[in-house]
Amino acid sequence: MHYYNIILTDLINRHHLQAQYHTQPHHTQRGVVYVATIFVNDLTARGEDYDRGKAQEKAAHDAIGRLETQGFRRRHFKTDLNNIAKKYRLLVRYENSYEGTPDRRTHKSTVTINGTPEGSLGIASREIFAEELAAKTVVESLEARGYRLR
Repeated sequence: MHYYNIILTDLINRHHLQAQYHTQPHHTQRGVVYVATIFVNDLTARGEDYDRGKAQEKAAHDAIGRLETQGFRRRHFKTDLNNIAKKYRLLVRYENSYEGTPDRRTHKSTVTINGTPEGSLGIASREIFAEELAAKTVVESLEARGYRLR
């Protein structure tokens, strides 16, 4: 469910960056507001929300945007998977489902290659994020088995 945190962690690991995470509750008249702060190298990213997880996601999204303006590029796993599939002539399909009410849906996505399930499962609040997380798992698996983009 924490799409941006997963993408930020991948970005930090691939570029060997240093990061620290802090989340603190602040009591207001309207309730508890969580303030999440992420320190990555020389930048600070923040997110605030009444939900702790959403505050952390907002901070991670902010950090990704700031890192990308500094030239650090995140991977787009769906694009990478499509490029690997094209290079090796693989047929990739996403199978998506969701549960919950329209305002609180949980999307699930799995990937099949040439009709065979790859054992990937992406779960997120939006379908596109679930597909990206499922693709991440498959790309990492394919790369471990010797499939390369270049």
